[in-house]
Amino acid sequence: MAALLKSVTGLRVMVTGGASGLGAATATQLLNRGARVLIVDVAESNPTTKAGFCRADITDESGVASAMSVAEKQLGGLDAVVNCAGEGLAARMYNWNNDTVFNQDDFRRLLRVNALGTFNVCRLAAQLMAKNQPAVSAAGKDKKAAKKSAAATDADAAQRGVIVNTSSLSAFDGQATQTMYSASKAAVAAMTLPLSRDLAPLGYFDSPMCVRESYPPRVLKFLADHNRAIYRLGRPTEFADAVETILLNPMLNGVCLRLDSASRGFFYHRRQKAVPLVARDAPATVEDLKAVDTTA
Repeated sequence: MAALLKSVTGLRVMVTGGASGLGAATATQLLNRGARVLIVDVAESNPTTKAGFCRADITDESGVASAMSVAEKQLGGLDAVVNCAGEGLAARMYNWNNDTVFNQDDFRRLLRVNALGTFNVCRLAAQLMAKNQPAVSAAGKDKKAAKKSAAATDADAAQRGVIVNTSSLSAFDGQATQTMYSASKAAVAAMTLPLSRDLAPLGYFDSPMCVRESYPPRVLKFLADHNRAIYRLGRPTEFADAVETILLNPMLNGVCLRLDSASRGFFYHRRQKAVPLVARDAPATVEDLKAVDTTA
């Protein structure tokens, strides 16, 4: 696992939901950086011939267990897991127009996929990564030798693996119609710290936050207008960049990273473009604006 500190080249990585969206962008970037990737998805076929593929539902224990077996056979084990698989649903808890409440079965499905499914992958991946031998264990059973070896070796080499979970901005600043989705993604965010403590003797556990790009065009335009730092939506490749950063930086542990360009509570502001006091990037370019469909 010392390779995690320098490069992702050669790392054995599983990406759930890797057949599309954020997962596909992450898998592609890791492959281009020299990692060995296994995509786990409910899709019927492998979207790329460069990565391994296992069709599985993350909520199914036997299916994910089979995926771990495939990782062990094809990759020789597992160094990292990136959980991108998930579902979204927008619905009001109570609809004033027709006097109806949302279906609890929909809520159960979101919790099952986003929360339980993510946890299912985490626990089975941790079990497989626990087999990895940290470099500092090379001193064998001699405690004094092991202690001396650990002191002489970068302590980061003791880690056995990395797990990256994908939550959502909605876990913290959910808008109307996102009660169910927000709750399911908040569960993923809340898992991070206690799971990192559970796995503390074995490795590191990190979680980036990212805005999902699955809204109607007019909503995308609204979000872009209210992104106060760069005035555009995040790109899947930027999510992939964050994943690579997490893999390379062992100090990122037990935290949730908000990959949201400092967006806070923008759903409740009027439609106006504020001038940021501090902005990392310049306002959107013409090309960025063309990428957003403004039709209703």
